[in-house]
Amino acid sequence: MTVAISHVWYWDCIIELIMVAILALISFHSYSIYKIMRENKYKWFSYSFFAIALAFVGRIAMNFIIYTHQIRRVVSGAVIATFRQTNASDVLWHYGLFTYRSLMLIGLLGIFLIITDSKEKKNWILMFYLAALTAFTSMQIPYIFNLSTAVILGLIFVKFAQNYIKHPRRSTFGVTAAFLTIFFSQVTFIFVSFNHSLYIAGEIIQLLGYLLLLAVYVAILRVR
Repeated sequence: MTVAISHVWYWDCIIELIMVAILALISFHSYSIYKIMRENKYKWFSYSFFAIALAFVGRIAMNFIIYTHQIRRVVSGAVIATFRQTNASDVLWHYGLFTYRSLMLIGLLGIFLIITDSKEKKNWILMFYLAALTAFTSMQIPYIFNLSTAVILGLIFVKFAQNYIKHPRRSTFGVTAAFLTIFFSQVTFIFVSFNHSLYIAGEIIQLLGYLLLLAVYVAILRVR
């Protein structure tokens, strides 16, 4: 994975910046609905999408620091002084990756708990625990993270597909298609450890999924 990213990190950052903008728009829109309707599910939708946006922001910052020589040199000095580690890039990579994976899992699990109407606090506590545990475990076995996100996204897709069957509308179809596409991107990422060339394909598929979410968002705004 590191080798793949080192060759395409600048395109990676551009793609992920687009996804951050889309996620931030959805988060802001959800919170605006919450302010009007005072329904907590919209607030938690906002927080969940914002967590995913922060995950991408963190990974963009991590890649930018690691692969930009001048910035890496400045930050490396601070890392070496703080952690007493001579290989600052490894420290930045591991902490940045752990943060990215934790926030991504928290955001996706948050969406899943909301759409399944889970309101018990113990479920949310369990969510944070499982997200942290999976992110930690995936540092040794990378595909565990993508496998876990694929499972969560698959469950989210099934729930939205059931909703589309009950309420067949363009918006519900668009959201269902978007999460199915993002699910396929994570399935692709599972095999990146074995074939680094799949990384770019996974990123493009993931971008298409978020662009579908943007299309749904724009369509909803036009109706209103």
